[in-house]
Amino acid sequence: MSTDIELYAERLEKGCWCPVTEPAPNAKGKILPVEFGDVLGRTYEFFSVLAGESISSVCRNDVVPSVSPPRGFPDDMSKLYNDLLPLWYEEVSGFNTSWLMVRELVDFDWDTLKVLSYGYVEKEYAHLFNADQDFPAELPKDTKIYHGLYCPPPDTTVKVCWSIGLRCYTGNAVDWLLQDLLPLGPPDEVRIIYWFWA
Repeated sequence: MSTDIELYAERLEKGCWCPVTEPAPNAKGKILPVEFGDVLGRTYEFFSVLAGESISSVCRNDVVPSVSPPRGFPDDMSKLYNDLLPLWYEEVSGFNTSWLMVRELVDFDWDTLKVLSYGYVEKEYAHLFNADQDFPAELPKDTKIYHGLYCPPPDTTVKVCWSIGLRCYTGNAVDWLLQDLLPLGPPDEVRIIYWFWA
């Protein structure tokens, strides 16, 4: 089962939050906000950092730092978002609703923080792994790594862990998002509102 993100942007204008991009009419003429951030696709690793927990089985074995625990919808959303977003959230059975200022994304320590990733390897290779180090380059290329996602690993394996830099782990997804968000205004005056659904 796949997980998607609903992501909308707001900009502070004269003390009030306003939708970005401009709301647009649908086929029936109803005005709807335009979803922001289609550039992300299904970057589950980045979703996990935004959600404050592992999103999908792809990240199940990872200990992922989060920018912030989920905060729910902001109390001061624009009227349009306040009227529509909670309804859509309910319709799709969304989870981990939150919001972040662009400043928080800019200031988060993407380059120093690490993700702790787990797997299972045959006992003879366990000594190559260390929780404080990157994935071992000296591991033979044909070595099978079991993640235990859908079935238990063989009894001949042991659990190992290694570290991955956060920016690398998320595939630079924050850079793609910031490329679209930063032109919208000062980082302290633009925010994203988002949730996930499966």
